[in-house]
Amino acid sequence: MRARYLAKYTTGILIGFILLLLGAGVSQAAVLFLSNAESGTCDTAVPTSIWSYTGSGAGITARMSYRCDTPVPNSGRSKYFRIDTVNLQHDSWNVQDVNRFNLTPGVTYYLGGFFRFDRILGLDIWHDGNGVPDSYDKLFEFYNPTARAIIAVGFPDWAQCSNNVCDHHFTFGAYLPFETCSNCIYEQVWPNVAPYSRTNFFLADYGKWYAVVLGFTPSNGSTSNGRLRLWINGILTTDVQNIKTQDSSSPTVTQFMHSGTTAQPAYDAPAHQRKMDHLILSDSLTDIQNAGLMTDPEAGAPRPPANLKVQ
Repeated sequence: MRARYLAKYTTGILIGFILLLLGAGVSQAAVLFLSNAESGTCDTAVPTSIWSYTGSGAGITARMSYRCDTPVPNSGRSKYFRIDTVNLQHDSWNVQDVNRFNLTPGVTYYLGGFFRFDRILGLDIWHDGNGVPDSYDKLFEFYNPTARAIIAVGFPDWAQCSNNVCDHHFTFGAYLPFETCSNCIYEQVWPNVAPYSRTNFFLADYGKWYAVVLGFTPSNGSTSNGRLRLWINGILTTDVQNIKTQDSSSPTVTQFMHSGTTAQPAYDAPAHQRKMDHLILSDSLTDIQNAGLMTDPEAGAPRPPANLKVQ
């Protein structure tokens, strides 16, 4: 009797321990935010309950629509989000508020999406970096006064280009705003993973889709143990380590935003089309890989339909 009791007791403990491990594994990996266009109707406006443009200074010209003409190739998805800007439009600000959630210092969060920019009448959106000042956008970000990190696009001031090799191109960059962090590193973080640098950076083309992912590892308040990385089509171009990323030891997120600026600070971009899809934040690299965000969407093998719902 005693042996049977001990065996039953031991088995119960073992099962409980296994369930605890499984539960811990599930809880540590989560998609914290996801928005793609698959549930929309082609050529209709995106409801403001999904992405709201109403706070934008650009008004109705900042509104997104569902489109089906040039979806992300090899992704299994047939729709995407598009904004048609007008000449000299200074932003296409769209925001989605979310219930407040915490970021855990030391855990890496992956912010990413597919992005494409189409010119109209062959006019470049940004200055091409040949001795001209900043011309960049705050492309996609999560935000709260205690935590903020941004994917930038265009030509930030770190980009140094010569011999016209940058003509009709642009690049993506990592951006860490000062307002969440005193005495932090520079705002616009330039590429530093060989062979990439301030003078040899990833050159992107108009009219092509790119998968861009920002890896954000929050620091523990004032401790310099944070990290910021950037991948373009799965290529690591930027990796800055042992940095302070925010002042708060309990960083939180309450909002996601894209296209907060256009061709800042001159705001002189001509009319163009801005395209994006599968905007995501996850603490699991597997989620990012499964979405195809660590490969070149223009060159990858066909993927099965994701059937993911817009949030």
